[in-house]
Amino acid sequence: MQRGLVPIVACSELADAPSLVVRFAAAPDGLPWLLRVDRSKELQTLFRAVCSVFGVSDRAELPARVRDAVEHNVAAGLMGVHDAELTPGTSRAVYVSRRTARELLGPTLLQQLLAPTRAPGPSRRSPPSPPSLDDESMEVSTVAAIALLRGEDEVVKTFERSVAERKTTRRLLIGLERGQAYTGAVADASRVLRVPRAPYRPLVEERLTAFGDVVAVITSTAKTVRAPLRDREAVADAIARVQRDRYGGQLGFEVPRAGVLARLADFADALARLHARELVHADLSPANVLFTGATPEVFDSLDVPVGMPSTTATFSWAAPEQIIGQPVDPRTDVFALGKLATRLLGGVPFGEQSHYVVPTGGSASRTVEILKCEGVFVDSDHYGGRGGGGGGGGDARAWQVAWQEFLGSCLAYDRGARPMGASAFADGLRSLLERHPPAGALSIAGGFGELVPLERDGTITAARLCSD
Repeated sequence: MQRGLVPIVACSELADAPSLVVRFAAAPDGLPWLLRVDRSKELQTLFRAVCSVFGVSDRAELPARVRDAVEHNVAAGLMGVHDAELTPGTSRAVYVSRRTARELLGPTLLQQLLAPTRAPGPSRRSPPSPPSLDDESMEVSTVAAIALLRGEDEVVKTFERSVAERKTTRRLLIGLERGQAYTGAVADASRVLRVPRAPYRPLVEERLTAFGDVVAVITSTAKTVRAPLRDREAVADAIARVQRDRYGGQLGFEVPRAGVLARLADFADALARLHARELVHADLSPANVLFTGATPEVFDSLDVPVGMPSTTATFSWAAPEQIIGQPVDPRTDVFALGKLATRLLGGVPFGEQSHYVVPTGGSASRTVEILKCEGVFVDSDHYGGRGGGGGGGGDARAWQVAWQEFLGSCLAYDRGARPMGASAFADGLRSLLERHPPAGALSIAGGFGELVPLERDGTITAARLCSD
């Protein structure tokens, strides 16, 4: 943990100051989220090079037109400040991050919950962002290559749009006037100056407290302190002790498994509204599920019309019919929801596994493993003795069978055996959580940035710091 206090300045200074720290949001654990921006080295290099070209030792000696162009055009581009129409008809100056929003903010809460964890131990900094469990890159599906071969115009146009979208990255945008945080797209061709373009979206702030009774685990060389995350005073006291520790420490969290599954049911409700419009998300993965303090967000949907094939897929989470280029429907999303629930419960799908070669354009292809799922095994380790009639081995068996039947139906190779849509999935999951709730907790390292001391109203507290 960093020893020096972090000075915070107004977001309006992002246009002029080469090195500063601003606050842009609240991190998932409720601590202030800070962004450190440093362009001093780039600016120094720029002016040294220009002065060298003109044979002067100081930029004040440059011709007025040259100095003005460098200071107000080239240097402004390095600072990453542009005008963006965040709301229709209103253009505002915004800072555009150099790193992508995902690189800055770290993995989503669901990605971190599903990632393998390491044993806690003292460290000067918070643990680094954990790796994803799976390859979450999007690839073209079989239908795209076949459509290109046959010249099917409508599918080809959809494929071309998906290619264009993959050549953009979403960056963090911070308004200079009010400090409001957004994300915006930056095309591959604009990546140097980072010129943003629509769609602009307000930054979605995830919340650990959305999962219920989350426990903060603060580890130092002296001892490990556990405190309910909702008890902000107790957590702050524990962090302060870590800050006084000679070797620093780390902050992690334990999240109730049942609470995460309950929020997954809420997410399915939000997804059902998309299905009601005859659209399929078609890219559900841990990276595209955001758990806020209110309704979970349906994020980065491909919005594939029901009955149409999807030209792209995240193969690690896509349903078999999507990978092989068949038309999709709401049950395609149910497969991904079921896979998420299976991972959260530690279930193991089983059945015959085959390899499918997917053409990805030109002479390239990718081999994808497809499991013809016959069922899901769920160990009774997570049975907590609650519900099911009063405890005992028979109740544990009933708990196990109920979860296996539900998850197995969601992951069925034959989509006709799956729940009909997100609403049916949500109803089935809530029924299980009421009759057969799982026990235990999932650990999350808290990869939201470096844990640093912060002075607020004369009191030393903590914040999360990420650097751009």
